[in-house]
Amino acid sequence: ALVGTDTAFMLGPWIAMARKFAGNATDCVGTGYPTITSCEKFYEWNARVQLTTWNPTPQGATKIPGGPIDYASKHWSGLISDYYAKRVTLLMNQAVKDAASHQKTPANVYDQILADHAYNFTTATNPYPTEPVGDAVTVSQAMHNKYASFFTTC
Repeated sequence: ALVGTDTAFMLGPWIAMARKFAGNATDCVGTGYPTITSCEKFYEWNARVQLTTWNPTPQGATKIPGGPIDYASKHWSGLISDYYAKRVTLLMNQAVKDAASHQKTPANVYDQILADHAYNFTTATNPYPTEPVGDAVTVSQAMHNKYASFFTTC
């Protein structure tokens, strides 16, 4: 919530800027990515890839291609909830499932989960706010009040 109160910490403006670069171009459709059907989507896809996997992850990949994964990571509103938190949830769900059945999760299962998630996020075109939501001071005070008990020993 706090990062959504400042455009400097929002995914929406980054994606909007990328889509704007497409202008009136019509020749930048990505091959191997059936959801990229326009230059706007191509530039958005590039913007999402840059922030997450750096190297594109094709549909059906068994792992994210080598490279500096999370190299350009940002703590931005939208990216935190839809990419990082969802990635943790997917991995934790698999770990809990395997622990319940007393099985060790093979690394290739985690690789597949990460690759599927990377493809799904980078090829998505869901909108994100481009204008701040809320007031930073008000949100900070609410967060302080909510979490103050966790810091009483500090």
